[in-house]
Amino acid sequence: MWPWLLPLFLAALLVLGPRWARARCAVVASKPFLFSGQRAEAQLQLVLQSWVPLYVRVEGEGSAPLGVLAWGGRALVWGEWRLEQAIALLARRRGEHALPAVRLFVRDVLGALEREVEVRLERGAVVVYPAIHPVLLPNLRRTLLADGHPAVGGMEDATRFVGVRAYVPGDSLRHLHWKATARQAQPMMREFERVKGSTVWLHLDLQGVGRTGAVYLEHATSLAASLLRAACEDGLAVGLSLGDRTLPVGFGPVHEQRLLAELGRAQPQPDPTPVPTPDPGTNLILLTMLASGKVLEGALHARARSAQVHLVALPEGYFLWPGERGRRVFGLSDGVQRLLQKRAYLVAEGVQVHILRGNQSVLEWGS
Repeated sequence: MWPWLLPLFLAALLVLGPRWARARCAVVASKPFLFSGQRAEAQLQLVLQSWVPLYVRVEGEGSAPLGVLAWGGRALVWGEWRLEQAIALLARRRGEHALPAVRLFVRDVLGALEREVEVRLERGAVVVYPAIHPVLLPNLRRTLLADGHPAVGGMEDATRFVGVRAYVPGDSLRHLHWKATARQAQPMMREFERVKGSTVWLHLDLQGVGRTGAVYLEHATSLAASLLRAACEDGLAVGLSLGDRTLPVGFGPVHEQRLLAELGRAQPQPDPTPVPTPDPGTNLILLTMLASGKVLEGALHARARSAQVHLVALPEGYFLWPGERGRRVFGLSDGVQRLLQKRAYLVAEGVQVHILRGNQSVLEWGS
């Protein structure tokens, strides 16, 4: 009797073997943040464990925002099987995007049954920054360092020497204190008081509806990122607010990356975003599409404390970057008419109004 049971047992083992297969997968990107159009690479590591021989079919998902095409592969495996594969990434769309996952199917060697294996997946995400273009900052009111107030993380005032300290990697050698270095037999740096200088606060109104609202958000985030980069290159401290998120004023590349990441994750909202009250002397740049009464009221309220308030409106939801050619725009939309009616009042109260329509270049501030 046993000679008959053994083949049946082996056949049952082969058929039921796919039920016992276990798999885990990890997908990690080489860079967690990318600029639009930038390339990177993700590494996929898949491990499958099976006690019996199996036919394996792997289906890799695609990702349009990350420029990844769907792919697949087949193999005959037994025991522990590993698959390591590099996935090329191309940032095509702003936002936070999960890395593409995989699906795993196994079939017994007799071809009787195929089933999908539940994969324990660990995958990261990539934040794609908005596209950055060369852009001119609007006229800002600058504050002399000598008139600034002491502040942690502010700008160094070379006229306010406070002492000498040990060298820290990354310090500029132009601040090297030669006499103290000779006395201490180690690099010593001159330390200056940090003061509040000119600051720029970017506020992005996220209100937008439908397709036009989505187009507006793409152009507004790109314009905000371009203004942010221009301000950082000009040595200005920058803060950002959008939705319920507020990032305080700061300096440096790490702070800039934090602001760009928030712009990359921004999503449209049905209601207008409250305008924050900036610190005294701050230059506020407000980007909006619908310019609702709540936004205009916030701009007027902020003007009482700010050095300058610039209201940049995108009534059609988009504008032209330098070198772009757009279609003609006929007539005046309701948003443009409402802004033109209130423009004189806003300017009289000290709010500079810039209307960028679909046939205007971003360089045409206020035209």
